[in-house]
Amino acid sequence: MKNRQARWSLSLLLTVLMTVIAGYAFAAGETLLHNSNNLGEKYGKWGVIGGKYGEITCATCHNKTTGNVKRVAQNITAPLGSWSSSKSPSVSVTFNNMTAFGNDAGGHVTSARVCEVCHSKTTVHKYNTTGQVDLDHKGANNTDCTSCHSHADAFKGKGCTSCHGSTAASATPMVSGQHSAHMNNVGVLGQNYGCADCHAKSVTDDETIKSAPTAHQNTFFGDFSGARAGGSYSAGNCSNVYCHTNGKGGAPATAVNWTTGPALDCKGCHGGTGQVGEPSYANGGAGAANANTHPKHVLTSSATCQNCHGTTMSGTSLGAGGKHTDKVIDVVQGNSKTFTYTAGTKTCSAASCHGGNGLFTAVDAQWGATLGCNGCHAAGGATLTTGKHQAHINNGNLATFGCVDCHAKTVSNNTTISTPANHMNNFGDYSGLKAGRSSTYAAGNCSATYCHTDGKGTQKSMAAALWSGAATLDCKGCHGSDAAPAFTSSAGGEPNYANTGANLPKSNSHEKHTVA
Repeated sequence: MKNRQARWSLSLLLTVLMTVIAGYAFAAGETLLHNSNNLGEKYGKWGVIGGKYGEITCATCHNKTTGNVKRVAQNITAPLGSWSSSKSPSVSVTFNNMTAFGNDAGGHVTSARVCEVCHSKTTVHKYNTTGQVDLDHKGANNTDCTSCHSHADAFKGKGCTSCHGSTAASATPMVSGQHSAHMNNVGVLGQNYGCADCHAKSVTDDETIKSAPTAHQNTFFGDFSGARAGGSYSAGNCSNVYCHTNGKGGAPATAVNWTTGPALDCKGCHGGTGQVGEPSYANGGAGAANANTHPKHVLTSSATCQNCHGTTMSGTSLGAGGKHTDKVIDVVQGNSKTFTYTAGTKTCSAASCHGGNGLFTAVDAQWGATLGCNGCHAAGGATLTTGKHQAHINNGNLATFGCVDCHAKTVSNNTTISTPANHMNNFGDYSGLKAGRSSTYAAGNCSATYCHTDGKGTQKSMAAALWSGAATLDCKGCHGSDAAPAFTSSAGGEPNYANTGANLPKSNSHEKHTVA
């Protein structure tokens, strides 16, 4: 009895084990089946229960009595209805070797090849190739289809990643050579370049190989090209490429190699001798194709790239959208600057940075031309006429003041900007030898200035004669108007502060000399 129970238990165990193994085998076999569950529903539900053709199983395409290799059936019958390709329930199949999957050469209206007998909507290897554009399957016609369409994956195409990786959005981005620097570097480039940007002769997008058998798999970039690339490749070097130039078709500042680099910043292409990467090629003249006034703006005036390229830059980095290498020079106001740009003449008008943000009206400025100080500050005149400039620099009653007398932190003389960071900042660094070296300016009012005192350090209020106002001062405005006068000053404006005694800092004998 015990032996019988033991045999029964062993038999039950083997049954359970075989059932589990069969279940695993069936589950594994499910991934082999050519149907919409495994390949997607681009053409609807097919090859499954409830779908077109009914459920396709291993027995649909294979049997042990066939004369074909790989036990491929000599007649493949649709489990339900007829095949869309032949409009019949069953098709004859001839499969004698591993290159007999499909052959579109010359075209055909029927087929007995295993990859063609059922297909009616695919791009290649159809039962009837009438109207089919690609008859060479991108150079892979009449080859072993399973090299790219494995039976283990239900004959689903492997895609780009199976050989060399793909874009940054894929699970396996390309990392060979400088691929990462080009297609997985959005933080620096403002965008990730796609395959067609550099391989337009080979692909139409990130996933589609063109119907040109000589372009794909042709010894490492043999057809390097693209909307942005547009050049040639040899011995690791890209040449004649738009995206690695000085911005005007000239060679980049730094030569690069696909395998050795180096990594580039802005100076690598169009700013080799610049400060932050501003184009530094020779100025070709006012309005010329290669006109260049970048150094004057960046080095002399501390302008940033975003000031004039508002849609290309984002702060100090390239902005999103790909405008940096779109073959268009996008001159667009940004970073709070305003102007009107005429591309035909390369002229800026009503530029806020040429007019002190509204403090005065600047003349039009043409790119590549030389614009002196009076081009902005004097509205085209020979001398400054804004605010109280005329009262200071063109007044016969005064010694002529120069720019450095009131703007010593910004300029070193009347024509030289010594500190670019202090230029175009609305008098934030108002100072100078006569102004008291560290004067302040706010709301049109100068304060703490040496030149507007009583001559003995007492500051006079300029509220009645603001910089932008019409009122002017005579001599009494400064040193003939003491708050507690010892006497009434005449029209001459002699100092009238109280006399503190002989040979003292505030000794005052003006009254004895001027008042009758």
